[in-house]
Formats: sequence, structure tokens, C-alpha cells
Amino acid sequence: MEIHTKKIHNEKGEVEAVQVPLAQWERIAQALNIREERELSDEVKAKMHKEYDFINETFQFRADQLIELHKLSIHPEYLGGTACFYEAPRLPVKTLVDYLRGGSSIDDYLDDYDTTVSRATVEFFATNIK
Repeated sequence: MEIHTKKIHNEKGEVEAVQVPLAQWERIAQALNIREERELSDEVKAKMHKEYDFINETFQFRADQLIELHKLSIHPEYLGGTACFYEAPRLPVKTLVDYLRGGSSIDDYLDDYDTTVSRATVEFFATNIK
């Protein structure tokens, strides 16, 4: 597997190397219609890579699959690249994960967010957490 390495500045201003499989970077670039990597800041690219990793580690589906299914959005214009529901691009998927891992139910979550995301979408994500 070919690896794409990019040096970025982390939150502390330190330079670190981020390694991402080239195919994953190409899917990110294609999904966002990025012609050149420099179009995104290092901070946004790093955040997007971390969001992909979070989704891939948390759910049974990979992030790129969820994007293709129109279930997930990871776009720099929405919360700086945070993984959000496709139908609610300003609502982080991590919020649902935190609710469920904290002992709350799907109904509890929907009581707070039912106007922004559908029950079917929430159930899809909830039933596919690893």
C-alpha cells in the first residue's frame, strides 16, 4: 500500500508527519474536488484525516463508503472538516457516538436533534458502531 506523507503543524505549532494511505487521500481529494493539495490548510487536512480515522475505527463501514452512501460528510466548509451527518452537515457524528456511549438512547438523542437528522439515519449509525 502506498503511503502519502505530509508534514503539518499541529495545535501546538510543532511540525509532525501525518501518514495516510494514498488511496484514502485520493478519495478525500476527489470527494472535495481538490485539484491541488495546497488548497487546504495543514490544520484542516490533519483534522480531516483524524476524522476519517475516527469514523473508520468507530463504525463497521469505512468513511469513504459512508460518503458514497450519502450518510456522511467530511468537508472543510462544514465545521472545518469534522465528520457530520450528510443530511445535517453541521451536526457531528461524534455527538451521537458520545450520547450512546454515555448511556443515552436513540430517543434521547432524537429529542435533542430530531429536527436536523432523521431517525433512519441515526438508527443506521447506531446499529453500525463497532
